[in-house]
Amino acid sequence: MCCFSDVYLRRQCIVHTANCMLSIGTGFMLSFPAVLNPDILSPNGTGIHATPDQASWIAGTNGISGIVGFCFVPYVMQVYGRKFVHIALNLFYVLGFLILALATNIPCLYAARIIQGIPMCAVFITSIMVGEYSHPKRRGYFITIKKTAVATGALMCHSLALCWTWKQIAAFAVVPNSLAILFTLTWPESPSFLALTGKYEECDKSHMWLYGDSLKRVVPACFAIMSEIFPLEHKGIGTGATGVVFTILYSIVMKCTPLMIEKTGVEGTFGIYALHVIVGLLILYFILNETKDKTLQQIENEIKGRKQPNFNDYYLNGKPLICTE
Repeated sequence: MCCFSDVYLRRQCIVHTANCMLSIGTGFMLSFPAVLNPDILSPNGTGIHATPDQASWIAGTNGISGIVGFCFVPYVMQVYGRKFVHIALNLFYVLGFLILALATNIPCLYAARIIQGIPMCAVFITSIMVGEYSHPKRRGYFITIKKTAVATGALMCHSLALCWTWKQIAAFAVVPNSLAILFTLTWPESPSFLALTGKYEECDKSHMWLYGDSLKRVVPACFAIMSEIFPLEHKGIGTGATGVVFTILYSIVMKCTPLMIEKTGVEGTFGIYALHVIVGLLILYFILNETKDKTLQQIENEIKGRKQPNFNDYYLNGKPLICTE
């Protein structure tokens, strides 16, 4: 009772219910050939008959369009936002299942599976929404439930095949993704995306809707700090990460191996492997020594040659935070 009294938890659950519905649709899509192929390959099927080669292509065609979705969805998500992409992915599934339910020939089956392939791989990319729409304490639960939802959809598809035809299952499979679209229309755009695009007012409203606290002063300050980042005068680990040090060490290995064999008399691969292990340990020591006591963000900034942001200038030296008001 205590958990459901938290309005912000309920709102986060609404977001991730829509996300899980998308995963359930993925489970239906992945399992559907196991229901479809026995019927279209049987002479006593429901009307559409296919050869073994055609049935194989119908089952695997979605993998081709899946590659397209996997490549383009991240870009579209960064340009148009998480909410737009989530609705679009569900629409692809709905359209595909509607075509399957109304199909009368083999080309219709091909078209449906190609359309459904676009969100097939992209559904894993939407896991980023778990991090952007949930409290850190609950992200583990939500991501686990999201992955379980795929198996749930597959189980439902196989279970319904005991009493329904594949066309009836296709018609029923429209429901989860349609519900996902309706749920998605009720929640705002991701605060992270809005902040990334400079829409601070909308970002603050979205964050308030999800978590109940304001970001009106913090977000603009963070972006003001990032705007002051310049290349470092001393690259540090950044230079090492470019591969220069490792290239030098590799050259040393290639130069020293013949000399080592000549002086020690150790021939064959043992001596080479031993030297490689030694050099590998040296490289590992170099990496650990250069990155100790540093966060991942600090390491990334050094690799990219960016100035480390100093938040003390904004919080401790009397400078006011930049505000959108």
